[in-house]
Amino acid sequence: MFDSNVGLTNALLEEARHVDYRSFVYLGSSAEYGRCNAPIREDQRICPTNRYEATKGCGSLLCLAEAALGRPVVVIRPFSVYGPGEAHERFIPTLYRCWKNGHEMSLGPGVHDWIYVDDLVLGIQLVSFAPPEVLRGQVVNLGSGVQNSNEEVVRMFVEIAGPVIVRRVASMRTYDSDCWVADITHARETFGFHPRYDLQRGLRAYVAEQATNPSADCGHRISPSPLSLEEQPNLRRYPV
Repeated sequence: MFDSNVGLTNALLEEARHVDYRSFVYLGSSAEYGRCNAPIREDQRICPTNRYEATKGCGSLLCLAEAALGRPVVVIRPFSVYGPGEAHERFIPTLYRCWKNGHEMSLGPGVHDWIYVDDLVLGIQLVSFAPPEVLRGQVVNLGSGVQNSNEEVVRMFVEIAGPVIVRRVASMRTYDSDCWVADITHARETFGFHPRYDLQRGLRAYVAEQATNPSADCGHRISPSPLSLEEQPNLRRYPV
């Protein structure tokens, strides 16, 4: 965890000093902010509550320090990313697997700002192709800007795919929060980011992909679909 989030980030920044690059994009985490009670803005200070959050925050600070030296370095903080290729043990793959196999799913309280993976790719591209003077030293939240509870996710999934056996548990995980939603004003106004997938559309896309690519249920996406400048008419055309 420390080696990848801090050590490797530092090593890449050091090596990149020998390269005339147009953008260095660090994928941090919304978890860096710690527990929150309102929509999260980029100017909110980080307040990690565990080592994972702390190491991701350290990586962000290393990148912002490099940007202060005039390098085109930017920090992106994704919120709850979901979609094909997601790790087997995470919430939505677990929900799909329990539905498919008729197993019981433990459902606890919790809220998330879910962003479909293709929207995350779009956001990364919009930021990456911005002029260096625009992206340098920026922190950008990428989410849908909408908060949904775990129960709402299950309810939408049932409407799309069918019944799921659910066992409700009362306890919230120690790192969960009562409010977890990105303020995406900065991403929208500075970089032109507009999520294309609401949660229902994203869940439909996820279920469809699992049905056509059964091995994707193991956490490996068969055919990733990055969104190129030519494929996305609404992708800002910054001069390269």
